[in-house]
Amino acid sequence: MKKIILSASGSIPKLTNKQRFAVELAIEKGYYEYPRKISVQELAKISKSPRSTFQEHLRKAESKLMKILLQSQN
Repeated sequence: MKKIILSASGSIPKLTNKQRFAVELAIEKGYYEYPRKISVQELAKISKSPRSTFQEHLRKAESKLMKILLQSQN
């Protein structure tokens, strides 16, 4: 897996290892592209996690990252 750097000037929130892995995998596999290249179900299968668990890690990470993004625009 290609390493994706999610830190920028120390302002990125603390993600758990599982949250970071979920976001990095989603980016690498095209989950955030339009149209999506992969589903959450497929990402979960790659990560060998139940879909609901993987989705929870991804959504929690997205929530943390979005809060920082929106704060930085104020």
